[in-house]
Amino acid sequence: IRLIIPIIFFVSLFYMIFLIESNVNKTNLNRRVNSRRWTDSSNVQKWNYIATTGKTTFANGKAFELTEQETQEMNKRRDAIREAFLHSWDNYEKFAWGFDELKPISKKGTDWLALALTISDSLDTLLIMDLKEEYEKALDYMLNFNFNLNRDISVFETTIRVLGGFAAAHSLTGDERILMKAKDLVYRMLPAFRTTPTGIPLANVNLQTGRCSAPNWLGLTATLAEVGTIQMEFLYFAHHLNDSSIAEGPLKVYEHISRMSKFSSKLYPISLNTKTGNWGNQMRVTLGALGDSFYEYLLKTWILSGKKINYLRKMYDSAAEAIVQHLLLKTSPSKLTYIAELVSPQLPARYLHKMDHLACFAGGMFALGAYTLSEDIGLEKDLPIDNVQTYKDVMMQAGADITNFCWLTYNRSQTGIAPEITIIDRNLVDFGASPRSKYYVLRPETVESLFIMYRLTGDKKYQEWGWRIFQSINKYCRVENGYTGLRDVTNDKQIIYDDSQQSFFLAETLKYLYLLFSPPNLISLDEFVFNTEAHPMRILKN
Repeated sequence: IRLIIPIIFFVSLFYMIFLIESNVNKTNLNRRVNSRRWTDSSNVQKWNYIATTGKTTFANGKAFELTEQETQEMNKRRDAIREAFLHSWDNYEKFAWGFDELKPISKKGTDWLALALTISDSLDTLLIMDLKEEYEKALDYMLNFNFNLNRDISVFETTIRVLGGFAAAHSLTGDERILMKAKDLVYRMLPAFRTTPTGIPLANVNLQTGRCSAPNWLGLTATLAEVGTIQMEFLYFAHHLNDSSIAEGPLKVYEHISRMSKFSSKLYPISLNTKTGNWGNQMRVTLGALGDSFYEYLLKTWILSGKKINYLRKMYDSAAEAIVQHLLLKTSPSKLTYIAELVSPQLPARYLHKMDHLACFAGGMFALGAYTLSEDIGLEKDLPIDNVQTYKDVMMQAGADITNFCWLTYNRSQTGIAPEITIIDRNLVDFGASPRSKYYVLRPETVESLFIMYRLTGDKKYQEWGWRIFQSINKYCRVENGYTGLRDVTNDKQIIYDDSQQSFFLAETLKYLYLLFSPPNLISLDEFVFNTEAHPMRILKN
């Protein structure tokens, strides 16, 4: 009895504490959600959009004018970024021509898809930077590339890098040879959408036989980002090749997802079962790896279609509202806005307090979503509030806050370069680098958001932040024979290289930086939309 009475007492005590804590958590959750009700915009500034048109003026009529000194400084910075690209390109050409990527320390090439990714990924960057000789050589190589390959390639990576590169080069030049080369690759990839009973593609396709497969770690599972980040490219070529069947398979994936069971958070888990068409076993919700670009492509495929496929815009707005309500949290003590992850899409929320560098694209996504929504496209009734302008301001504020957080992950780092994953912990001042993910692989997502925020606001702080990021990359990642990632961005005393010059460094990071210091009519956001690999496609008409 002497033993039983204390046990009963402590069990009762712990149960009471649990009930109190549960009520507190529920109350805090309700407060958090209620504080973000869409009718409450007291903490949201009014945004004035000055996005570019095809002219050298901003959309509100404000002229793009610089003093002579400002012009010289902007040209100087753009030339420095162009030189960095040439340093990367020349060494790739010297040591790795025809390979996917350069290993600048080892001075040799390396393959993982064996599709000459650096060449296809760089076509439009070469055009934008006016590197004509280099472009002609690169284009000639890709036009003569043999896609009749008896091996498996990634549907996702090949779509965004190779087809995306072709689409951008075609958009910028109108060269029919590019269209015909893309046609060969497109038709070799279409079996990916005809293999499973659901139409959800497996990860890989054999370009010669059409046989589809998936790596062992995936099995019958497909990831949300991979199956939801292929629609822009196939839609582009369906239009220009006048063959709607090219886009049918990829767009049916969106149609299928739109009909799937919904969760209380209105967000999407990262995995789907390709056989049953149901959600997979991985229920985490993230704007980082495996989830990220699905949300981006809902918006951008709608933009690319000339704002015609409206159910995609509705899916995007619903998800964007849910992200702002449930994923945007504040650090302590500075109350910086970051994007958390959810253990499950069902509420009440259980959080993972981490943010991938990959998720930093979302600042630009929110801003672009706000800018492209207007009252004349008939979507007001589907928004979470009746006032379109208030909704746009909330989204623009979210974009600005996320971009600010991502910039600070660079600015507070010892090297001035952000880690792969940032963790938010009560024992840290706001945030810190994940001990297991302190590396940097030349990623572009933060400078992508800086570029879009600058184009939409004209605020020169985004240029200054971009320049400081470029200076840090130049200081720590530049080596004799190219650029390389870093193993640990938190240690500026002992720099360890990863010996990898990623193709997206030339396709995305340097391109966005170059455009950040270019006149606003160079790749206007009113005429082009970028795919997730920074390949600009001209918005479709008719």
